[in-house]
Amino acid sequence: YGDAFARPPYNDPDRGHEISARIRETHSAREGFAGFIAAADAGDVLGMVYGYKGQAGQWWHDAVARAVDRDTARTWFSDTYEVVEVAV
Repeated sequence: YGDAFARPPYNDPDRGHEISARIRETHSAREGFAGFIAAADAGDVLGMVYGYKGQAGQWWHDAVARAVDRDTARTWFSDTYEVVEVAV
């Protein structure tokens, strides 16, 4: 994270630390949390992805639910899995 966010277009070297802390302290405790890392044979990280079960009270879940009508929200959010980060 540090390397990815320190470079343009982000130019924010502290963001990697903030996101890593959020994953460890909050997201990893959520129901259905899973994460995967792709690495080269030499061990260099090539990419990562993680997510968890979407539920009411989570920022994206609630933001999208507010933006759609009640029937759509009921259909979309009856059983969701949120892909939170994909980095390559």
